[in-house]
This record gives sequence, C-alpha cells and structure tokens, in this order.
Amino acid sequence: MHRYDNEEALLRILREPRRNKYFYGKRMDVQHFQMEQNYGKLKQWLLNRLTLGKGVLCGLAVSVDGGRICVEPGVAIDGLGREIIVPLRYCLAPVVVDQGCCELHHQPATEPARVVDGLFTLWLCYRECLTDRQPVLVSECATRDECVAGTVVETFCLKFGEGMAPPLGDPDWCAKLWGSGGNTMTIDVPPDQAAAAQAALDSKRHLLCALFDETCDPPEGDPCVPLALVQVKNGQPVLETCLVRPRIYSNQRLLDLILCLAEKIDECCNDHPPPPPPPAQPLQVKSIDFIRLDAAGNETPVTGMATPLADTLVDIAGKTNAIRIRFTKALATDAHAPSTHGPGDPDFTLHNVQVLPEPPLRASPYVPGSLVLEHADTVRFDLFDPSPFSRGADGWQKGRYRIKLRGDEDLAQGRQALAGLDGKPLDGEPVAPGSVISGDGTPGGDFSAVFVVGGEQPPPPPPSLMHVRRVEYLGLQNEAIDAVKDPAKSLTLQENLAAIRVLFDNPFAPSGPNTPTVGGMNDPDFAVHNVQLRLSSDALDRFGTPFVPSKLTVEDPATFRLDLERGTRLIDENGRWRFPNFRVDCELFLRGSADGARPEIADAGGQALDGEPKPLTDGVISGDGAPGGDFSTKFTVFIPG
Repeated sequence: MHRYDNEEALLRILREPRRNKYFYGKRMDVQHFQMEQNYGKLKQWLLNRLTLGKGVLCGLAVSVDGGRICVEPGVAIDGLGREIIVPLRYCLAPVVVDQGCCELHHQPATEPARVVDGLFTLWLCYRECLTDRQPVLVSECATRDECVAGTVVETFCLKFGEGMAPPLGDPDWCAKLWGSGGNTMTIDVPPDQAAAAQAALDSKRHLLCALFDETCDPPEGDPCVPLALVQVKNGQPVLETCLVRPRIYSNQRLLDLILCLAEKIDECCNDHPPPPPPPAQPLQVKSIDFIRLDAAGNETPVTGMATPLADTLVDIAGKTNAIRIRFTKALATDAHAPSTHGPGDPDFTLHNVQVLPEPPLRASPYVPGSLVLEHADTVRFDLFDPSPFSRGADGWQKGRYRIKLRGDEDLAQGRQALAGLDGKPLDGEPVAPGSVISGDGTPGGDFSAVFVVGGEQPPPPPPSLMHVRRVEYLGLQNEAIDAVKDPAKSLTLQENLAAIRVLFDNPFAPSGPNTPTVGGMNDPDFAVHNVQLRLSSDALDRFGTPFVPSKLTVEDPATFRLDLERGTRLIDENGRWRFPNFRVDCELFLRGSADGARPEIADAGGQALDGEPKPLTDGVISGDGAPGGDFSTKFTVFIPG
C-alpha cells in the first residue's frame, strides 16, 4: 500500500474540524502542533474541493521536446482539494513504470526506462516529500532516533497511465435547464403566498437546485489531474491536451466570458426582432373528484368524473360532502380568485365556481357551500350543512346537479372568470377525457358538467367510431409547444421538438396488426407502419432519410407518444435539431384505410380509424362519420440560429 493511501481515504469523508484550545500551562507536543496545521490545511482543501473543483488553475502547458514530454510551471487543484504547484519546467520520457508515480525519478531504477508505443494519459499528482534532516535531541518513548526530516515539501509528481482519462464534454443536464416549469405544488402554503411560491417552483433556481442536489463526497477514482493525452508511435509522442484536461476559471475570466457572450447576443439580436415566445399552457380543468371528509379531516374517495360530456353517477351510500377540482396550473389569487356562493348569498351568479340544482328550486337556486384552496392549482367545494341539499352526516341529498366554472367573464356585471397567474381566463369548454377534461386551446369558455347523486346506471352507449382527438407537440422537458386545431393548417415550431402525443376518443387495438406502430432507427421500410413521421420530398438528398426515426410508447389505452430518436442525422444526442435557420418540413400520417398488406389503425373491436382530417369539431379533429380514411397534418421545425 502506498504511504499516502490512508491519508487520501480520510480526505474523502467529512470530519468535524478540530483545533487547539489553549490555556496557561498547556504542554504543547507533536500531536498538538500537527492539529494546529491540520485545522487550517484541511479546511482549505475542503473549500477548494467544494467551491473550485478539480482542474488546472493556470499554466501547466504540455509540449514535446526532443522526444520528451515537458510540463511548464503552473498551479492545479486535485480531486481532494489539494493545491499542486509546479515551480519549474519539468520533462520526462513517455514510459510506463511499475514502481508508480514519482518512483522512477526519486529512486534508483533497476533497468533503463523504455519508450513504449500506445495511448497514455499524463497525470499531475500531489505528493509530500520529507527533507532538511537534523539531529533529534529528545526521542519518543522506547525509541532512539538520531536524525529525522524537519520539513515537509508539498510538491508534485508526473505519471503516465495507460489508456485515456474520461473525455470532457458538455454535461447531459444542460438541456434540462430550459424546461417551461409547470410543476405542481405538493405542500400547503398560505393563499396570499401561493402565487409567489408557484413562480419560484417554475424558476430556473428550482431546476438548478434539483439538478445539483448532490452529496459532498469527492468523485471516485484517481484524485490526480489529467494534463494531456500522449499517443506514442514508433517511439515518437503526439499530444492532445484539451480532450481530458479539466480547467478552473477565475472570477475575472468568467466575467470576461459573460461580457463576450453579451456582445455576441447584441450582435445577433439588436437588429432583429426577438423570436416569439412559446405559447403558454392555458388554464384547464384536469380532474374532478367526489370525496367524503369526516370531522377529523380523514378523506374517503367516492368517485371521479370520467368525462364531462356525460352524467357522472355518485353513489349516495358514499355520503359525498365535498368536490375536489384540479387545474393544470396555479390559480390567480387576485380578483380572478376562485369564489363560490355561501348561505344567503344575494347574487350567486357573481361567483366563478357554482354548483346548481337541476331543475333549480325557487327557494334555493344554488347549492350553498364554501371553497378551500388546497394547493395553488386545486380547490375543494365543501357542502354547507344545513341546506335543502344536505342530509347532514349522510352527505349530499339525492338529485341532479351541475358544476359550472366561469371562463367567459362579464366585467360590466362584476362576473370575474377563473384565471391563471398570467391573468388569462380558464380554457373551459368541456371535452372528452385525456390529459385534461376542458379546453380547445384558447383562453375563455365556461366549463359545465352534470353529476347525479343516487341516480341509476344508464344503458351503455352504442359503439362509436374512433377519431383523432388531439395532436400535441412536446419539447425537451415534455412540455407542450403547440397543438393541432386544424390539421389542414401547417404549424411552425421554433423550439426543439422532442415528441408528439396523439390522443384518440376511443381506445385503439392493444395488440395485433391494427395496433399503432412507427418506423425506428435504420428501418428498412418505414411505410409499412400505420404511424409515420415523414419528411418533405427533398429530405432524402439533404438528410439521407425520408422519415424521422421514432419510438412509440403507449401512455394509456387511447393515447400514444412518439419520442424522436436522438443521435440521428436530424437530431443530436441531446435532442437538439442539427439545422438552425433551416426549415425542416414534416408530416404526421396515421393510416385509417388499409393499403394492401399494410394494416390501418383500428379500435379494440377492430373498427378502422375514422381519420379524414377536419377542423376541431365536437372535441375531435378527424372523421366524416364512417370507418376508414387517413389522417395527416403538416408542421415545420425552424430553430433560429
């Protein structure tokens, strides 16, 4: 074992600092003086490791001189935070020695050094050497040392290691910094602080905190600093320095880089209008649940709203006394804040959250209740007791009721809509269930849905055709970039498209030839698949492929997602499109009519997709009322350079 191995093992763990406590008459010995040195030394190394990191601070240029590898003076910090100072130019032959770092230069060699062909990494390591030997006037117990070193020199050594140190590249977390937020609050905060808390939750600081929430332990492996790669061929060395050499930049150098970046941004953007911001996700209704709360606050789920387009049956035996409404983003807390009608309300129509009996009662045209803001994006309507609609401890009275959430406001009458933190009103039109149960993609529109307490189960509806309900374009953080409202109109996406989500209004075949499939990497014939992501006709000449390789993932029985393959001629390993300032014309194609041996997409009963594209109508964007017909919509990816 090397004499420094134990010391390096101790530097890899956190320990409480220890320092001398002085008092008159304290006997100072070797242990106490070493403690005095270690207190400052170990703290400095810890701060170096955690704040500066491992790498070259300055100098240490590597060159070839007469077949030898030479290192210029300089300073580095190793992986354990120790400063390494090379005060003079130092040269050595590119050899591999079994004795280990420095041994060839500080001990007699048993045989001449031999130059070996191959690929090596030149490492700079921290070493301590003992010198200035002097007589020992007083020895330790039961020993007799006549002469011992009186100085420790914090020096260095150079060594060659076979193979290549890990190459330095851009971090894989870089793309994650450009997410669009959309995080949901999971803790309760005071309502007056909900907006600020949600803004912080969606901030880059929150992303950075999550990305860099790491341990204090140093990386495993050699703490030495790699300086260069050395390729030896026929005894002659060739250098490559920046592939493996980590650097530490001073604050002054970082400021220079920021100023340089600011200058390039001015040069690029001062004479050009900024690109339009990506469309913000509208406030939509995500889910509605009916629950039972007891006096102690314990919660029992009763049922959820499967679709707002049909009556929701609520079992009266469940004793429902509360309704939870979740939205896709945080709610405004100003004049647009959620409000509802309590007992004796002079004008229940002013409120943007209403629960109404059907038919209305002359004595009480609304259901009295109260609202609780459970989270920034969630409200709960609690039934008021006593009222004509309450059975006390047994919950809601039997009957038919309607939930209304205002998205169209009438400020002249004092009727405010629900809104998000951006002030845009609720996108409320009820739609078939998917990731949301409301919205046509445009702010505005009232949400309305009926629930029946104690009602009978209606007969099952007749089989219906399967249509395309929604096509969403997703970015690198799985955020919605845009959605198709009219398949005949081509959309232009100015962000890195990473995935496409396709939602149907009925489940598709879970297996067999009619289940959706798509062409992947190196697919010999992408056209056999019933889901295709095609490129324009000139794509084969420019990109070498007529389609975008993708991977299909079934998210639920009526939804699949196409994840665009990375590391292709179109998209790099980080998911970024390789052709800035160039329009890449694409087409999404879903086969609804069989083409010879090429099967169509069909529902679980084998009925073909009703696929003819049409503008958004009745919550779908395809169909002419008969099975069959291909769906297609075009879009263009244009990433400003």
